[in-house]
Formats: sequence, C-alpha cells, structure tokens
Amino acid sequence: MIQWLRSLKSNKVKYILVVCVAVQLLCTGLYLVNFVQVRRQAARELADYTDQLAEAISKELQRNNTYLEATVFDSTYRHMFTYQGMEWVNCASQLQSMYALCNTQATSDYYFFTADVETGDFFEAVTVRIPFENYREVRTKLLALCAEGGEQIYRLLELSDGSRVIYTIWRYDNFACGCWIPESTFLRSAAVIDPKVMYDLVLVSGAGGAAIPLVQTGFTFTLHWIDGVQQLGTSVMTLVQTVLSLGMVAGLSVLANTVNRRLLIPVQNLTGVLEKFSRELRPGDSAQWSNAIDDAGEILERLGLQVESLSLKLAESELEKQKLNLNFRNLQIRPHFLVNNLAMINGMAQLGELEKIKAVTVRLSNYYRYVLRDADDRVPLRLELTHLKNLFEVTQVCNGQPIEARFQVEPAVEQALIPVLLISTFAENSLKYAGAREGLVVEVRGSQAAEAADMVRLEILDNGPGYPAAVIETLRRHGDLPQTAGRRIGIQNCIRRLELLYGERAKITFSNRPTGGAAVEILLPMEVEA
Repeated sequence: MIQWLRSLKSNKVKYILVVCVAVQLLCTGLYLVNFVQVRRQAARELADYTDQLAEAISKELQRNNTYLEATVFDSTYRHMFTYQGMEWVNCASQLQSMYALCNTQATSDYYFFTADVETGDFFEAVTVRIPFENYREVRTKLLALCAEGGEQIYRLLELSDGSRVIYTIWRYDNFACGCWIPESTFLRSAAVIDPKVMYDLVLVSGAGGAAIPLVQTGFTFTLHWIDGVQQLGTSVMTLVQTVLSLGMVAGLSVLANTVNRRLLIPVQNLTGVLEKFSRELRPGDSAQWSNAIDDAGEILERLGLQVESLSLKLAESELEKQKLNLNFRNLQIRPHFLVNNLAMINGMAQLGELEKIKAVTVRLSNYYRYVLRDADDRVPLRLELTHLKNLFEVTQVCNGQPIEARFQVEPAVEQALIPVLLISTFAENSLKYAGAREGLVVEVRGSQAAEAADMVRLEILDNGPGYPAAVIETLRRHGDLPQTAGRRIGIQNCIRRLELLYGERAKITFSNRPTGGAAVEILLPMEVEA
C-alpha cells in the first residue's frame, strides 16, 4: 500500500485518499454503535410484542375450542347424520348460526365442519371461499384425519401445491368436528392485531419458536423485525456510499492510465487482428458460412411453426374439456326424472303416505347430491355402488317396475377410484332401453384384471335388447355416435372422459351377450385415495 502511494506523482491525490479512508472508518464505527443500540431496543420491543401476539392468537383458538367442545359433547349434533328432512335442516341451521357467531368475534373467518367417520359424510358449517381444487384436497385429507382420530391439537397440514392449512379435530365415537384456516389467511389476520408494527410472522413446525399458551399446538411462531433496524442501516449505508464516491473521484486519474494500458490497448490489438482476418477470408468460405446461417434460420422457422401448432392443440383440448364438463352437468340434471318424482310425491301426499314421502325425499336428496359433481371427480367404487342402489330404489318406486340388481365386487377393488357416475351412466342406459321388459336384471361386476394386477375390470350387463349392430361397429372404429334427440350423449361423454382422464391407459369395450342383452367392459388403472 505504501509503495503504491509513493508511486503516485501527485501528493494531493495521496492526501485525498487518506482522508477518504479515515472518514470511511469513522462512519463505519458510528454505524456499528448505532446499530447495536437500535438492535437492543428492537429486541426488547419484539419480545413484548411476541407475548401480546401469542396471547391474542391463543384466545382466538381457545374460543374456537369452546364452540367445538359444545358441538362434540351435544348428543343432538352427534346424531345429526342420522337425521332426515326438516330435522336435518334445523340441526344444520343451528350449527351454521353458532359458528357464524364464533367468526364474528374472530379476526378472520375459520372454516368449521362436521363429519361421520363411518359413512364418509362431510358437512361444511361455514361457506368456503377458496378455489374448489384446493378445497377438495383439504376436505379429503381432513376426512382421512378424522378417521385416524381427534387429538384436539392445532396442527399444520401441507397441501400438494406447497401451501399449508391450520386445523384441529375433535372426535366422539364416529362423529367428528373441527375447524381449519389457510396459513396465509391466518398470518394476515394475525397482522391486523397491531398494524403499526412492521414484522414478518412465520409459523414453525415443532418447538422452534414462541409457544402459544392456553391451547395445544403442533407448531410455534417466530417474528422478524423488518422496519426500524432496516431503515437505520439503509441511511447509514447511504452516507458511507457518498464518502466512498469522493474517494473514487480522487482515484480516477490513476485508474485512467491503468485502464488504458491493460484494456484499451489490448482491444485495439484484437480489432486489428480481426480486420486482418476479414481481409484474408476466401470467398468460398464466406459462401459456406452464408449457407450455414440460412440453414439455421430455416430450422428456427420450422421450430416456431411447431410451437405454434402445439399451442393451438392445447387450446383446442382445453375448450373440448370445458364443453365436456358442460355436457356432463346438463346430462345429469334430468328435469323429467325430477318432475316425475315430484308428481309421485304429490300423489303420495294426497293419499297421506307420509312415511313413503320421507323415504323418497331422502333418496332423491342423496341422488342429486351425488350427481351434482364435476366431470373430473373420482370416487371410491363403493360410493358409486351405493348411488346405484339408491337409483334402482327410486326408479322402482316411481315406475312400479321390479328391478333385480346383482353386484359381484371383489373387496380388493372396493376402494379403487373411478370417474363419478361412470357405472351409473350405463346402468341408467339399461333402465332406459330395457326397463320396459318384465324381469329386468342388471349386473355389476368389479375385479382385478387377470392380465394386470394394477388394473381394475368393471362390467355392466343387462338382459335387454342389446346394442344395435351399427352402434357397436361405430364404437369399435372409435367413431362418433349419431345423436338424435339427445340419445347416446351419455355413452359419448363417458368415452371422452376416459380419454381425458387416463389417455391410452383406459379401455372400454361394447358388445352384446350371447344370451341377449348389452355388455360393457371397462379397464382402468388401479388408484386409491392417499
């Protein structure tokens, strides 16, 4: 350093640099002293605020526990999933009112729920305001946690997209209730407790941060100050940068010679070499380079066209999926089916058949609750069979036509996930085209495929007239069925749904039985709920 200073021609530059270094050291010392003092003050304030925040969060979670305890220990609510008709409506309304009152006292809305572990029924007592895709995953995981048992502890549940929710579950026999809230919503609501303080609140799994008293939690929280110290540091660093800039001005004269010697002169030499090479380049070589550039341009153009074509195909696929969902929803509503059943209920009311009215109303409610699902929903096979039995019972009551239903399903595939209403679509097709015959028999079989253990084989058989030969031939060639007055829309929708959900992994075959009747065979990948 001393030798370098002696090499300078100007003593003024040397003195300026020395003064700049001294000022810089002085500013750094002042910055460190102020930083330590402010940091200590911030630590004291942060500790006090941590205690206040922990108490506020604890009181809010404890209030939720009070309402959940009142629910789980009240026999009226514990038996709510056995209620029907107005008894169910009154019980559900009471729960909704109670939890709405709880949320009016909280800084954010918590989502309360009840569930029947044995039947898998799930009731949301508070309107859920998150995207359905995320909520469907939360509901599935909460139902599985209810089956494992209730610990009355607030825990963190991680979702597939990386986000987390806070939840707690109370259980009494097969009845469970609880509440949950997205972590992001919880953090925003906690920040409202004292908006004057700037901090970053983070939830930590385990005991790595500040504990929350009064309630049991599987997580703690930490606070990181992001205001006072940061502002002080920014101002001091600005002053230091100003001082350093003065030193840079003093050293520019020295750097100019160095840059000229080590950078500008080598660049000039390189430029001369390139010019010499350009003059000596042969014409033949230039032509080859030109052809290579043209070939590269042509390849890039083809790639651009392929990318544009792929984008169009993806857009068309998305539009087709939306159209399929719309057709699926319209197909399931079946207004004529509802009108016929309402007319039947009206006739029962005129005859005073109250018990029959109750039974039919419950069956219709279960029927429409099940069919009003999305086209890409997948449910366990056992739920689809339960819906199918309910459909047969409603149809027999409405038409007075006896239906013999035979179910042969292996226990190993009862939990296999299948597209919702997949089997029901073909069963309803049998009722529509073969229901007028005496002695209608509908068979549903489910088993592991003999040729592959990771595949499920589903068969729907009836003893009706079967499919016309032209229809079977069209389906064998994977063609589109002619749709006259809405006929065969359900079959076409099922085929397209399988293509969109599974691609080439699923297979569906249509045929007629040798003894008479239609036969549908479906092969699906074996998938179960996580």
